[in-house]
Amino acid sequence: MNNRCVDTLKELIEQSADRFGDKPAFRILEDDNYCEITYSQLQQDITAFGRFLAAQSLLNKHIALLGPTTYDWIVCFYGIANHGSVAIPIDKELGPESIIDLLVRSEADCLIFDAGQLEVAKYIASSPDCKIKLICMKENDIFPFIRFANIDSAEIIPEIAPDSLAAIVFTSGTTGKSKGVMLTHRNFAHNTVASFRLNIMQEDTVTLALLPIHHAFQLTCCIHLALFAGATICIGQGIKGIMRDMQHFKPTLLIIVPMIAKGILKTMLRAIEKAGKGRKVERALKLSRFLLKFGVDVRRKFFQELLAPLGGNLNTIVSGGAFLEPEIGRWFDNIGVDFYNGYGITECSPVVSCNNKRNKRYKSIGKPVDFCRIKIVAGEILVKGSIVSQGYYRDQATTAQSYSDGWFKTGDLGYLDADGYLYITGRKKNTIVLDNGENISPEELEGLLYQCPLIKEALVYSKELKGNQILAAKIHPDMDVAQDMDSIADVIEMHIAKINRSLPKYKQIQDFSLQQYELSKTSTGKIKRD
Repeated sequence: MNNRCVDTLKELIEQSADRFGDKPAFRILEDDNYCEITYSQLQQDITAFGRFLAAQSLLNKHIALLGPTTYDWIVCFYGIANHGSVAIPIDKELGPESIIDLLVRSEADCLIFDAGQLEVAKYIASSPDCKIKLICMKENDIFPFIRFANIDSAEIIPEIAPDSLAAIVFTSGTTGKSKGVMLTHRNFAHNTVASFRLNIMQEDTVTLALLPIHHAFQLTCCIHLALFAGATICIGQGIKGIMRDMQHFKPTLLIIVPMIAKGILKTMLRAIEKAGKGRKVERALKLSRFLLKFGVDVRRKFFQELLAPLGGNLNTIVSGGAFLEPEIGRWFDNIGVDFYNGYGITECSPVVSCNNKRNKRYKSIGKPVDFCRIKIVAGEILVKGSIVSQGYYRDQATTAQSYSDGWFKTGDLGYLDADGYLYITGRKKNTIVLDNGENISPEELEGLLYQCPLIKEALVYSKELKGNQILAAKIHPDMDVAQDMDSIADVIEMHIAKINRSLPKYKQIQDFSLQQYELSKTSTGKIKRD
């Protein structure tokens, strides 16, 4: 029922345990062996971990978490937040010094880490700048580790105020230093409920956890939302083992970023080409689209062979976190996988808008979700509501710059159409201001570049050439596509010339350079800008 609501993560876990009890909350694959964890067991483990924290004098503390997506990590997160402490998810791909910086800035009292992070933990233990308690999630010979045995069984579950701090989540920092976003229980809970009301995640959903667990997108949309809906979360090898895990778990829904969507599509297209079935698939696509106009849906029957490598049950994909070409969403829809593009930002817990079955437009990122309002001021998207964070931890100056009268200034540029659909045109801080006063959105031009199959990654920027400011592009080609081409540069040059013919002079890309290696990216696949 879509009228369900919770105000804290503690309520979310309690309500789900009551409703879904013996249903599997998690399926975990380790060394080719399955392990299932029920909703009731999850609640028991969270409670047991809370007792462990109490025994360690770690209630009402700031506790950082470091590691990949695991069941233990998730239990720790809820155990921390639901027992009155503040969870601080840390990107495991960061170097030791960067991790120490986040620990210091968030005033962490303790770091709980995965066994795979032992070397990093040793480095932190030796640092004079960061003297905190270190606890490993698994038994080891060096650090204290989590043990539930011999702990007083008395209930230690404090009342949680909806507006109390649940987590400090650091932004990815594509153009500068990451910021510690303060997210309350109400922020997470209401964003979860709002996402549930989109009717994308159901009780019979089986989803695969693929994204980095330290991101709000993964936390809310893959973990909180799935548990609230009564779905089953599968944990395997992550992005590196996605095709293997799809076969093992046979998910019905994926929560992903555009980088993964493009990778899946590329694998499918390569298989079609290798099998010499390009024309056959094209004919099937045309026929299925024609029949769909008359209410006859044969997509999954026609494209069963294409869907088989994805487990055979995949029927829904939700993408967010970065720009995605509408053509990719159309491709998946055409073969029988409902594709929904959305928009979010960490400061909004993070979902702000999303397409769904009722409301869907390919070039849009959907209508605003419940518990928030959107307005456009000078082209910038502003958001207000109970999903909006309290600000940045120990950073009043940046908070004052980004928040005004309850409205959060997203820094994203966009507009609302007459029907209330939201569109993004670029990022305010990425805007290139030319010396003639014209403002350029590099994302708009990058979207045009991506229409060329040869271009895998693109970054538009400005530079000086012979005393004039011009627009240029760094391009990393797709070498799988390029292998049958005589000249990569010539093909890209022709595509840029085609783009330029449709653009005013000041918007035209006048130079480009080919990059041998992939462009530097964040852990969710966003290209970093200098």
